[in-house]
Amino acid sequence: NLNGGNLKLASLNNQGGQFFWNSGTVEFSQNAILDNGLLNTLVGSAHALENGQYLKASSGKTFIVGPTNFAVDGGQIHTSNFTNVGTTAVNKGSVTASGQFLNDVQGAFVIQNLGQTNFAGGVINNGSFQLASAAAKSSGGIFTNNGTLSGRGRLQHQLQNNGIMAINAGDHLINDNGANMSTNANQI
Repeated sequence: NLNGGNLKLASLNNQGGQFFWNSGTVEFSQNAILDNGLLNTLVGSAHALENGQYLKASSGKTFIVGPTNFAVDGGQIHTSNFTNVGTTAVNKGSVTASGQFLNDVQGAFVIQNLGQTNFAGGVINNGSFQLASAAAKSSGGIFTNNGTLSGRGRLQHQLQNNGIMAINAGDHLINDNGANMSTNANQI
């Protein structure tokens, strides 16, 4: 049972045991692939990181969400780099990367409700990136969109659009990036 403490691991290979993470920090000292097996062990079959759960990667390390569903439902993620090749929803809570966020071609990344992200090293979106509520916010370095960027919410990045931006009737996608100029080379 992890009840508010700190657990630091190089990796976790479940051999049929049980892991109860009620609250506290789980830190990986090596790159970690958050796939079905690891997520089932850490947060259960719902694959939801909840209030009081803090998932961390040591300095210079990367979290990769494998081809699976994953939700941040009140918990927090802090990593150097973050790669999404699955379906990740930040419903509430936060994802922070001091380096870069890569949303790969097959990746679907959704920020909704009170979810927030900060990608200091910027974003490369080759898949689908959606801000799905007025309170949803993503901030950080340059956001390079080569895929589809859609929805409503706040995008606090310098935006370089090489893909598609889809803003539907009633949606307000606010690109609030201070004095930095955004550019469009494709389709809005």
